[in-house]
Amino acid sequence: MTNSSAETVRDTPTGPAGRFEDVRRSEAIGRLRGATLALLPPLALALAVEIRTFGDTAPVRALALVGMLALAAVTHVLVAQHAAGRRAILIAVTFVLALGVLLLGVLAENPAAPDVKVAFVSAFMMAAAILVPWGFWPQLGVALVLAVVYVVVSATSDGGDRHVVTLVVSLADCVALSAIGAAVLDRQRRKAFAERAEAHRMSAQREMLLAASHELNASPDLEETAATIARVGCALVGSGTVGLVLVDDRRDVLHTAAVAGDVLDVDREVLHLEVPIVALQPLVDRLRAGGVLRLPEDGFEAMWELFREQFGLAAALYVGIERDGRLLGYLTFAERRHGAEFSEEQERVAAGFASQCAIALANARLVDDLQRASRVKSEFVSTMSHELRTPLSVILGYTDVLGDATTDLEARVVIDRMRVAGRELLELVESTLDLNRLESGQDPAHVEPIPMRELWDELAAQYDAVRRPEGVGLRWEVHGAPVALSDRRKLKIIVKNLVGNALKFTREGEVQASVRVAGDRCLAVVRDTGIGIPAEQLPAIFEMFHQLDHSDRRSFGGVGLGLYVVRKLAEQLGATLEVRSVVGKGTTFTVSLPLVSASETAAAA
Repeated sequence: MTNSSAETVRDTPTGPAGRFEDVRRSEAIGRLRGATLALLPPLALALAVEIRTFGDTAPVRALALVGMLALAAVTHVLVAQHAAGRRAILIAVTFVLALGVLLLGVLAENPAAPDVKVAFVSAFMMAAAILVPWGFWPQLGVALVLAVVYVVVSATSDGGDRHVVTLVVSLADCVALSAIGAAVLDRQRRKAFAERAEAHRMSAQREMLLAASHELNASPDLEETAATIARVGCALVGSGTVGLVLVDDRRDVLHTAAVAGDVLDVDREVLHLEVPIVALQPLVDRLRAGGVLRLPEDGFEAMWELFREQFGLAAALYVGIERDGRLLGYLTFAERRHGAEFSEEQERVAAGFASQCAIALANARLVDDLQRASRVKSEFVSTMSHELRTPLSVILGYTDVLGDATTDLEARVVIDRMRVAGRELLELVESTLDLNRLESGQDPAHVEPIPMRELWDELAAQYDAVRRPEGVGLRWEVHGAPVALSDRRKLKIIVKNLVGNALKFTREGEVQASVRVAGDRCLAVVRDTGIGIPAEQLPAIFEMFHQLDHSDRRSFGGVGLGLYVVRKLAEQLGATLEVRSVVGKGTTFTVSLPLVSASETAAAA
């Protein structure tokens, strides 16, 4: 979006004389070019017939036809020149007058009954009015000249006073009708041109405002949106300087969020400056009531003098940005050039642009509020999770001590229940912390080669100390010596979540965690013989807080964060997840990771 495009819209008024004259001259040249070319064949044919049929008996007609033929040819050559457009009307007047005089010369050869032949003169005048779009005065001038010439040519004819009266009346009618006809046609042409110009202007404005809307909504960031509004507004309206002032209702202040255009030091000084709304209350009230204020204006003389002296303004336009009856801010369009002023066209474009700004600002503010709320939530969750994890670790530690020290069977059952509940709560806290780090984007992946056998041995040792349901086995298998490319800590979280989930939903049988190589990928597979997952629920199991059983009497604990964390971590690590399940027979999760080749492993060693 450029200034030139904005200028194009502003300079397309509904009835500009200059633009209409350009169209008129261009149309006149085109019609003359076509008319002269169309006249050449019949005139040449008429001249040949005249010479062959009449010979030397009618030299006047022959000479007239030669003159017409030469006139049409010369005029056709003239209008074909590039510079002919500036002299279009003069060429048209000269051509029509010369053609008319030559026609009158042919009529003069037989001076009998000139009042009858006036019909030919009338037809010629009307044809000129229709053919050439030159308006009332050129048509009137041409018609008067032809009428005078015809009167002079017909002066030798007989017919008496009655003949003269009839001739004068007929010629007067011809002149009047052709001039009035030319005026009517000219008025229709002007009206059609104005309608086309208005349609073009409105279409151009819609296209520019649509483009501006796309650009304004390209980024949800409030600061970036404000800068874009100022920059696009400057190009769209064609103003020297544009500023965006936003209203902060919570603190009752106005602050300049962005400036663009011919920015001076005095403009930069007010950038991000905050002013109490009460200091500019008349301006704010005026924009809330009317939406647009053009300075200088009655009732704002003191404010205008202040702005003019402080910023060196010659003209200023203030346009309110409203959304759902609420003033979000306003745009300031300023000109410093001496004598400059804003047109009604610029005011309309600015008002339309302000409507687009209202949508963009409302969206940006909503996103900003949501981001702020998300940050507050993340900080709260992180703080609370850390605070919960510390006492939970102490509780679980003392629970283990009590379990080891007690020999009473009933007491051990109670302690085991306490231990299970505590570990479930700790799992929830850990999942919440993992989720919080992922959502905040503050936990980037540290990808490195990982010997999977070492990782599997480490996980197996950790799970040896974890109690699991009676009759449920847990096997860790590694086929070969694969080395995966991943983040060690996050891959452990993925596997632990999958294994913990499998143990939770398996009441008998076994859970198997295995690693193998498939082509250029390393596959980590967790398979169980648990309850399985219905096919219709498979697409939703990785969603946050998803539970197979949502009732308050469900048999399995958890809040549905484990698989969601697994999916988010897998996406961050560039891994793919697959799940296959049969209800009543078990579920298999497969994590596909990039594999480090043997040559790369040897080179790294």
